Amino acid sequence: MDSLLHHNLSETQWVSLITLLVIGLPVSAYILRTCLSLFNEEMPSYRRAMFIVPVVALGTYLAFDVLSYLVLLAIRDSRVIQRTPYGHPSFGFQQWLFTALPIKWAVVSFIPLIRYTLVFIVIAIAGILQVFFLTIPFRKALFIFVAQWSATSLPTSSSAVRYISSQELWGIPLVCILICKLFMTSTNQ
Repeated sequence: MDSLLHHNLSETQWVSLITLLVIGLPVSAYILRTCLSLFNEEMPSYRRAMFIVPVVALGTYLAFDVLSYLVLLAIRDSRVIQRTPYGHPSFGFQQWLFTALPIKWAVVSFIPLIRYTLVFIVIAIAGILQVFFLTIPFRKALFIFVAQWSATSLPTSSSAVRYISSQELWGIPLVCILICKLFMTSTNQ
């Protein structure tokens, strides 16, 4: 069972992590500041934005991990889960933290509609964290989180980059942000 739960990072994973921290964090902080300016909210300093981005990301990731682990505990007695290392009684939350995200998604998908419920709860937690750090209304915080996430993650995923570069659809994240902005201005009037 130890070989299945081995969580040392390979050289490629270390390079990806360092690249994410060196390039992704400043870009995400800039996108957060841009999203806030589009919603006519006070922008935090660049240094504070570089603090807010990983804290909100870590908080949402841990929220998903805790909630998905609770789902695993709820279905641990099923025969399908018992045949895997995840049904073993010694499998704990520490091992769950290092389990790959697609496996967590598959476990959560074992119960119908739970995965979508978890996604909504995690997005709500991200909005609460944004409210706490940015002192903005919850509705705006949700829209800013979704706009920031779409503007950050869509161009950086490798399959999306290949698709977008072949289709010349670089405006999708901008369109998402503008739609959120239009919705916010129409509801404020």
